[in-house]
Amino acid sequence: LPSSSNSLNPSSPPLPIIAHPPALTSDLSLEEFLLRARGTRKGLKLDFKDLNAVEVGLRLLAAQEEHVSTAFSLPI
Repeated sequence: LPSSSNSLNPSSPPLPIIAHPPALTSDLSLEEFLLRARGTRKGLKLDFKDLNAVEVGLRLLAAQEEHVSTAFSLPI
């Protein structure tokens, strides 16, 4: 997952987005993707392309854990 600058708060870390390089913009953030996916029984594979997005992405994943019936399996 690449990251894009956070236009809402430029001093905040970049927001992880759902896109495939070379694209650096997207209308789908990782957070929105996780919200949409949590109601399904589909598996997810996240491929971070930007190290700046990893920490934020892992925090977003951890925040979703309380909303699913089984814990995320996080092979890292």
